[in-house]
Amino acid sequence: MHFERNYHGQSMNFFLRIIALQILFLLFSCSSERNLTEIEEWPEITRECKPWTYWWWMGSAVDPTNLTKNLETLSRAGIGGVHVIPIYGVKGYEKSCIPYLSSEWMSMLAHTVSEAGRLDMGVDMTTGTGWPFGGPQI
Repeated sequence: MHFERNYHGQSMNFFLRIIALQILFLLFSCSSERNLTEIEEWPEITRECKPWTYWWWMGSAVDPTNLTKNLETLSRAGIGGVHVIPIYGVKGYEKSCIPYLSSEWMSMLAHTVSEAGRLDMGVDMTTGTGWPFGGPQI
């Protein structure tokens, strides 16, 4: 028991010494040629720089009004894009489900891409229904 306390104390001291050395290294590694007061310009923030989010379309029970509303909300929150994942439906909403890759489904996807472009957001999509891919054969 005494050994454990001593061991952890030594370990903590070693850790603190490493941190102190790293700080000293950073302080002394600053180039004298560079003016440290010079303010660099921050790169332009693009949609690729912002976080993106998965967007499950449960049963693809989507409509243009709510797609736009959701995209606008995500854009205001700082999201740069969405990753659409069409997946099985929700019990009780079967009548609202749109068959995957049907003309109506493709129309909803086109609307999503159009609205995302208007909001300067990106759209990505899983290459099939559901996520993740796999099964016992993989």
